[in-house]
Amino acid sequence: MKKEAELIKKMRELFGTSVQTFPAMVLSVDEAAKTIDVLDQEDNEVFNVRLKASIDDEQNGVVEIPVVASWVLVGIIGNDENSLFVLMCNDVEKLVGFIGDTTCSIDTDGIVIDGGANGGLTITPELVTNLDKTNALINALTTIISGVPIPEPGNGAPSALQAALATALTGQSLGDFSAIENERVKH
Repeated sequence: MKKEAELIKKMRELFGTSVQTFPAMVLSVDEAAKTIDVLDQEDNEVFNVRLKASIDDEQNGVVEIPVVASWVLVGIIGNDENSLFVLMCNDVEKLVGFIGDTTCSIDTDGIVIDGGANGGLTITPELVTNLDKTNALINALTTIISGVPIPEPGNGAPSALQAALATALTGQSLGDFSAIENERVKH
């Protein structure tokens, strides 16, 4: 409760007026509208309580999505009982962040950026280990293909397959995976 009291004190200083707040239980959540419906301590249903400070700015900010049946602290903007917003959540189901066209959500299932269409992050050390194995195999094959001509069985002429493979490898190189890791994003 100390944090709530400090928040209310700061808001009083900022707005120069008393800030009205009340605890309420979450009845439902509308993520698209970024609002919730709550039940106050006098068993009154209160609808369309904002989860975001601004209703006009759809693309920026972070929204806490409270768990249904959990408690929130609701504030009243300028003593207008039609302008309610959530000050604090007791139990958060997930966080949803918006920056321009980029969205990010964090919940118990993990972190999802821009809908997760590209799958999960790779485990870089495991990826590098397996890429090193693939590179070793390709290097071994390249050494044989580009090495001393292997005679064809029966006639002793240089292998046509070896020559064709050597031609196919001309100008090709192994991938350089030394800069594959973004050290700013860790998991």
